[in-house]
Amino acid sequence: MLPTLGVFGAKADAMRAREPNVGRDLWLAGWDTMFGNVRAAHEAGVTVLAATDPIADPAVLGHPGRIILRGRVVR
Repeated sequence: MLPTLGVFGAKADAMRAREPNVGRDLWLAGWDTMFGNVRAAHEAGVTVLAATDPIADPAVLGHPGRIILRGRVVR
C-alpha cells in the first residue's frame, strides 16, 4: 500500500483546504478510513499489492487465493 499512501498523503492537505463539496468529502472520507481498512485486511490475512505489475513481474503474485485485476476476479 505504500505507493497508494504516498500519493494520497501528498494530496491530503490540499484536499482539506478546498471548499467543501461531495467529491472532496468523499476523498477525505476515503483517506480517513484507509489506514483502518489496510489494518483490517492485514489482520484478516489479506495481502494487498498496490501499484504492482503482475504482467511485467508475475513472481510478485506468489500463490494468492484470488487475484483481482482492475476490478475483475481473474483467478
